[in-house]
Amino acid sequence: MLLSRHLLSDRILMEMRTQPLDEEQLEALGPRALQVQQEAILAEVAEFLESRARVGNARRLLTDLVNRERKAGTAVGGGLAIPHVRTMNVKEPTVALLRSTGGLEFGAPDGEPVHIFLVLVAPPYDDRLYLKIYKEAAELFLQEHTLEWLLEATSESEILQFLRSPEKFVIDW
Repeated sequence: MLLSRHLLSDRILMEMRTQPLDEEQLEALGPRALQVQQEAILAEVAEFLESRARVGNARRLLTDLVNRERKAGTAVGGGLAIPHVRTMNVKEPTVALLRSTGGLEFGAPDGEPVHIFLVLVAPPYDDRLYLKIYKEAAELFLQEHTLEWLLEATSESEILQFLRSPEKFVIDW
């Protein structure tokens, strides 16, 4: 799979540090709560990528991710969001996977929390690979039990093994 070839073990975060907003925060923020939560998640994504990928400027990458999210939400439902952006702030196509076992509000169309953030960032001139990886990721998550399996994985290597041949793992469910 193309996805597994571009996702390196050091670009997998087994548990995000971002936490859901509590009731007091939700009340204080009102209608801005979702935007604040999304920006906190994307800030963690940009920071994570800065130390593991060829990122030119993490602050600009965050701005690009936030602007992309405002244009059209990247949460697809079923526990998955695919934050993605084409930007000059990365030097090569990069894939990362960040996991929140408890789930985070990210504006999914099904109203469910997001557990897997599959991040795709690429320079604007590398559309072909970017689109192929995006399509492959979307197809993977249409398969039954993919989310459950990824949430139960105990290591980065288990996640990579799953992504290399998901049919081998999902069939046991």
